[in-house]
Amino acid sequence: NLFTPEEARAMNTRIKGWGNLSKAQKNYMTTRTSQGQPPYTPNATTVQSASGYVGSTNVVVTGFKDYKGRDIKLSAPAAVSWQAMIDAGMPFNPGDVHSVYRDEAEWKRLRAQGFSASATSAHNLGEAMDVHGPMGAWLKKHGHKYGWGPEGSYGHGSHGGHFIFTGWNN
Repeated sequence: NLFTPEEARAMNTRIKGWGNLSKAQKNYMTTRTSQGQPPYTPNATTVQSASGYVGSTNVVVTGFKDYKGRDIKLSAPAAVSWQAMIDAGMPFNPGDVHSVYRDEAEWKRLRAQGFSASATSAHNLGEAMDVHGPMGAWLKKHGHKYGWGPEGSYGHGSHGGHFIFTGWNN
């Protein structure tokens, strides 16, 4: 993991509430390079298994749970952005969060139950989430400021509450 939830929260405190995400991004990149790690690039930790699943185990627990009580896990940059949205007033309700990170076991379980879970979904990288209700409405209105948008807005089609993290440069 690149950041633990505690490290993400500490970074949030240093940046003073995430009022300026370009500063947050700069701080994130500086932290990574000062630790001898390359700046984040999407899919840098992507692996493909023999089953066809393409995903990442480089995710962090955000400290929040979804509607089933499962940990919400995201890639490190998406987790930092998540905390920034919480701090900015995103109305968190576990009942609004239906699907976030999907590891290979979860992907296989969904496929066995007849769902058409993509082997290359951004969920597998910790960079997508299915969110509805007031939280989804907040994301539709403000998510772009934090690098999140409805997947359909990026040309991938959407089922309604699907949001994808593409980074702070959008």
